[in-house]
Amino acid sequence: FSGPLVSKLLVALASTRKIRSVLDPMGGRGDMLLAAQLNIPGCIRMDGVELDPVAHLKGLKAIKVKPDCLSSYLLGNTFDPLIISELCCDGYDLVITNPPYVRYQTLKESAGISSKLPSAVQVRNGLRDCIQSMVGLDPDDQAAFLCLADGYSGLSDLAVPCWILCAALVKPGGTLAMVVPESWMKRDYAANVRYMLLRWFKIEYIVEDTHASWFADAQVKTTLLVA
Repeated sequence: FSGPLVSKLLVALASTRKIRSVLDPMGGRGDMLLAAQLNIPGCIRMDGVELDPVAHLKGLKAIKVKPDCLSSYLLGNTFDPLIISELCCDGYDLVITNPPYVRYQTLKESAGISSKLPSAVQVRNGLRDCIQSMVGLDPDDQAAFLCLADGYSGLSDLAVPCWILCAALVKPGGTLAMVVPESWMKRDYAANVRYMLLRWFKIEYIVEDTHASWFADAQVKTTLLVA
């Protein structure tokens, strides 16, 4: 989970007066949305999605619905077009998240019926279906996002399709803010992510966790990115 310090820092870096809608599509226990509620005045819509029912319940308790702000915290798989259909069809001013870091080996193993985690094939197919269902996307952009969904490496960790989905949910002029493994800057399989950022975004901040101090139990270095 992100925790309050990392969440507040990322929200502070991403916050502007123009933000009226916020989404965390991998919301966990609601750390990012709670920080956004406390630090982004003027927001009139705030949504989140979480797959795990225990974390989802904690998120529901943490996020307080304000009378002047439409808020929803959905339980489900964010790579499900039915979930996407319940979100704002025009995209969001700020998409902010700490996506789950899951290696491709784990995604491969999760194809069993009892697993809550979708398999790598289910993630890719779901990502395609979600992009096709986004009526607010420009047709040329939609086609390009579908190419990215088809083209990312099967060796990618789960953060890569999360990047693509989150970017597609940002409205024109909006902001993408993510906590991600450092591998996006170095690994060959993250080339699609770098291309996507260069095509649609202007990077404003990259903050590196050089000593792995943000997440004591993490085995990979972490960066914050705002674009």
